[in-house]
Amino acid sequence: MKELNISKGEILLGAPESYWEAVSGYDPVNVARNLSLPILILQGERDYHVTTVDYEMWIKGLTGKNNLCFKNILYSDFNHLFMAVPGTGEATPADLFIPGHVALIVIDNVADWVDKEQENKLLTPINADWHR
Repeated sequence: MKELNISKGEILLGAPESYWEAVSGYDPVNVARNLSLPILILQGERDYHVTTVDYEMWIKGLTGKNNLCFKNILYSDFNHLFMAVPGTGEATPADLFIPGHVALIVIDNVADWVDKEQENKLLTPINADWHR
C-alpha cells in the first residue's frame, strides 16, 4: 500500500483500520527473498486483481538471490482463478464471473514442479496425519 488514509475506527473492505495499519508496511517480496524454500510463482495475464506489473515486481525482486530456488510461469489468457478468459485488452472484474475450471496446464505445471522439488529434496512430502 502506498498511502494509508483511513480514519481510526473506520472499516474498509470489511477490515478495521488496525488491519490496514499492520499490512501497510508488509513487503512480501522482501519476506520471500529471505526464505530458503522453493517458490512457485504463477500469473495469468488477464488477472484483474494481480497484474503483470505485480508479477514483474516478484520476478525482479527474486532474481539473482542465490539461496532462493524459484520458478515462474506467465499464462496468457488466464484470469486470477487460472481459467481461460476470451478477449483482448484490459481485464475486468466481470472476467471472474465467466464459468470455467482451472486450466489443466496449470494443474500439470504445479504437479510437475512439486514432483521435481521433492526429487531435489527441497520439498518435504506432507504427512496426511499432520493435523492430528
